[in-house]
Amino acid sequence: MKTRSLVISIILLVAALLASCAPATSTTATPNPAPIVQSQSMPSSGDAISVVKAYMDTANTGDFNKTLAFYADDAVVYNPLGVFVGKDEISKWLTVDVKTTRVQPANVQMKGGLVVVTGMVSLDRFQKAGIGDVAFSADYIVQGGKVRFFSPTVQLTPDQQSKMKAAQADAPAPPTPAVNPEDVAKAYVNAANSGDFNKALSFYADDAAALVMNNALLLSGKDQISKWLQNDVQTTRATSQDWKVSGNVVINTGVVSLARFTQLGISQVQYQSVYVVENGKIRLFWPTLILTPEQQAIIQAAKPTPTKAP
Repeated sequence: MKTRSLVISIILLVAALLASCAPATSTTATPNPAPIVQSQSMPSSGDAISVVKAYMDTANTGDFNKTLAFYADDAVVYNPLGVFVGKDEISKWLTVDVKTTRVQPANVQMKGGLVVVTGMVSLDRFQKAGIGDVAFSADYIVQGGKVRFFSPTVQLTPDQQSKMKAAQADAPAPPTPAVNPEDVAKAYVNAANSGDFNKALSFYADDAAALVMNNALLLSGKDQISKWLQNDVQTTRATSQDWKVSGNVVINTGVVSLARFTQLGISQVQYQSVYVVENGKIRLFWPTLILTPEQQAIIQAAKPTPTKAP
């Protein structure tokens, strides 16, 4: 989880630095087990990794149409430039990105349901600031041979951060949001904790996305979110401990009570939630549980033992 925290910090830094040049785009808790909204069968690690490698190879050629073809119709991309939900919206970001972005992957591996890639990347906006290749990490979810979720982050060195700040020194300040993103996230937490489904759902944009159940369930659009949330608000209760904000990105940490864990004698679990708020609405909700080794052992012991075929 230290790596995840570092990556989140980089997202906040880069989001703040790039806010003035980003294109206009358009918790509390991690959920209880809810009826699966859609089929999300996990592919074999080999199949998922093969898809991601083929995607990166294709993107490096600059072929927009072939690269876009890797995305599912309801895919979600979250990067320092914004949240892009659905293939049509992704295409608007990809049209520019595929022309100049070139990746050099060093490691590709499965971590749970995510394909995680690390390596170096050349980005046009950094090249213009006198910065060469930068380290990156990217999370992918692959389903049905298609990319359903893609979230890349860059990891700038202190020298690269200084150069980026200098390059942005004369850029106009980003506009102040009409609604404070932190206020939106806090109000959502309170609504969800109250168990009021309709009020909690009203905080989401129609084209919002949520990656919940520790990256096991990706929800694209308010309709999908509503089917998960209706069950989640009944028993999930979070206690917020810390809030950090940069631009329209809000990160909340705290403890949460989850029905599936209280049944095992685990009263509370640490969590970290990322919110991206646009125009007073949540566009992305991404909570992650932070289990202790002891809690992991309890959960693992409670899993049914697979039976062998006679």
